[in-house]
Amino acid sequence: PRYKYTLDCGKLGGTYSAAMIKPIIASITSNIMNSMLVWPQRLVVPFFWEDPLILQKIARLYYRHQGVIKVEVLRAENLVASDLNGYSDPFVQLSTDGQYRPETKVVKKNLNPVWEQSFWLLVQEPKSQNMNISVFDKDLFSMSELIKLNFKDTIGSREVIGRALVSLKEVTAVEPQPVTNWYHLGEGAWGDPGGCGKGCGRVQLRMTYRSFDNILPPEPIGAARGILLARVMKCSELNNSGKPLTIYCQIKCEEHEEYNTALVTAAPGQDHVFTWRNAVEFHDVRFDCNLKINVMERSVLTGDDKLGFIELPVTEIAKARDRNHVSDRDEAGHLAQSFRIEEADYGKIAVILRFVPYF
Repeated sequence: PRYKYTLDCGKLGGTYSAAMIKPIIASITSNIMNSMLVWPQRLVVPFFWEDPLILQKIARLYYRHQGVIKVEVLRAENLVASDLNGYSDPFVQLSTDGQYRPETKVVKKNLNPVWEQSFWLLVQEPKSQNMNISVFDKDLFSMSELIKLNFKDTIGSREVIGRALVSLKEVTAVEPQPVTNWYHLGEGAWGDPGGCGKGCGRVQLRMTYRSFDNILPPEPIGAARGILLARVMKCSELNNSGKPLTIYCQIKCEEHEEYNTALVTAAPGQDHVFTWRNAVEFHDVRFDCNLKINVMERSVLTGDDKLGFIELPVTEIAKARDRNHVSDRDEAGHLAQSFRIEEADYGKIAVILRFVPYF
């Protein structure tokens, strides 16, 4: 994204002090805008709720995953030297959505590195989405970050060697055939006309796309690892206290990072309905692990209280073949069901879960 602003610290140093902290503000602002508003991220504001057909069309507008792309980062050549010894310590970072950014290993002192590593990234808009490729040089110490007062990245820092913006359409259009190609790296920004440019070397990728509705039933069951997607839709029959109840859900998948949904408050007799944004991704999940969702009551005075939980093995999710109400198709590895909340006298939770197999 491109944006302009002015910053003046007044009596604390005027524009001179502002110039020192401006890179920090610019980095934070850019990250926020990228994660919220740059395609495929979007804001959907519905005006009509009553008609089921309209609701289904609105559901297709929300940010949702439609497939997965396997990216094999093969090699790069003619990279720019970033270090005083005439070499770089390059590694590659990939992203299709601005959220998940896997990285290759670092190859020391090499301008023509070979990685041959594979990554699986989710695709939301197969016909119009891009993938960001960044090649960095790994440094032990960065004077430029120290000058910016960016102490976090001063030690173990990274410096951009080059970027490339890759259209996924060339891969999704020939599904499931792999596409191998070289992509030029440049110093330009993602939003520059014509892309990031050239002149900083190039990187070779092999990419294969699979849409969710074309994944066959045996595939999720036969995969050793994959991506686990979890979305809590609503909790019902929870509140019989006669007063409003505020809850959230903790979503866990063994050794992976725990996620909390947003808080939802509902009056007695009403369901706790969660938004479409309460979706969680767990990457590189083992086929034999479990997913656990704790239903928590928020209390500022006495501390949060666990109301109950559900726990499902990934194998059960992989074997499911439930209907996707958005695509209106039965899809392998897709589970959309309601469960009784365990360790609770009452209450049900409706979830949509999916196991996306690595291939």
